[in-house]
Amino acid sequence: MRFVAGDFADMPAGGDVYVLSRILHDWDDERCREILRHCARAMPDHADLLVVERVLPCDGSVSLATAWDLHMMCNVGGRERHAAHYGRLFADAGLALVGRSPLPLDGNVLHVRKARSASA
Repeated sequence: MRFVAGDFADMPAGGDVYVLSRILHDWDDERCREILRHCARAMPDHADLLVVERVLPCDGSVSLATAWDLHMMCNVGGRERHAAHYGRLFADAGLALVGRSPLPLDGNVLHVRKARSASA
């Protein structure tokens, strides 16, 4: 096993797993699409992208993600998002949300792969 660091514009190609942990919430939608397109270009068809973020609840329930959403919008111009919003950002980059696993403190791991039409 080998770990290789990269950045948004210079993603190492050919990896099996890519991880973006608490990255996308820092940026507006257009910058997120750009970051995700860099990931999609670097990823082989079999690769997984794991995105760790807080996900806003759709039912209005109490969540740390709601407080973080306000903080991100006021302080850095980013935002927390609903799972469907992340799904649209992934789709815009040729990716697909294939799973979601909860983490403590309202965190989630969003499991993403290349969309079938993007790899065909």
